[in-house]
Amino acid sequence: MNFSHLIDISKDIHSELLTTYWILLPAVVAILIIFELLKPENPNPADVLRRTVISILLLLSFDFITDIITYIGDGIVGRLNGYNDAWAILKEMGPNHEGADTGFFDLRGHFLYFLAMLSYLIAYLGFFMAEALTHFVWLILHICSPLMILCFISKSTVGVTKSLYSGLIKVIVWKVL
Repeated sequence: MNFSHLIDISKDIHSELLTTYWILLPAVVAILIIFELLKPENPNPADVLRRTVISILLLLSFDFITDIITYIGDGIVGRLNGYNDAWAILKEMGPNHEGADTGFFDLRGHFLYFLAMLSYLIAYLGFFMAEALTHFVWLILHICSPLMILCFISKSTVGVTKSLYSGLIKVIVWKVL
């Protein structure tokens, strides 16, 4: 399947959200520092600044990290993929009449052949659905990544950033499976 036209669209939206990241960064940092200073016990504004630096580093290295994840996943998939001839597989799935004198009305054999054809058709369509879903989830994660990385600055939303990276790895595992 060719999803190349989606790449240009996702890059445009990603760049818009990247600009939004840089616009929101000072406001989020200022608000979090104010909240940190208003805490009654142990205020630590340096922790907010440390998380801000880590967030910026995560954002700047995001393309490199996704490239590494993609190369590893594509390398594994490349080693696993073999050439599959659909018609040869369908032929092998059907009932084998060699050496059998059951005739034309072998209801059991034809029923099994029908079930095999139906299951192969479902698996064949399922492959394309899984491929489309994989690309869709990858694009959504890539597009939303600047805002998800911005969530790293606050301690209460750090799970969003962790979910971004674990989601990218899960998508590659889907592809391998």
